[in-house]
Amino acid sequence: MVFIPLLVFILGLILPSIALVVRRVHDAGLSGWFALLCFMPPISSIALLAFGFMPSQVGDNPWGRVPAGIRV
Repeated sequence: MVFIPLLVFILGLILPSIALVVRRVHDAGLSGWFALLCFMPPISSIALLAFGFMPSQVGDNPWGRVPAGIRV
């Protein structure tokens, strides 16, 4: 019985974090599949740090326009 709340809690944390990483990777102009690097234990922290410091792509990219109010 303890496993069900724990599973809900873990899914509640993992799914939004995956969406956040994919969004950041798309903003840099890369494919969302690069987000899988964040779940490989030897390089996960380095990948998250690298994606966090990558500059956003200037202008439009294949996944959409730059959000309104952001100047690049």
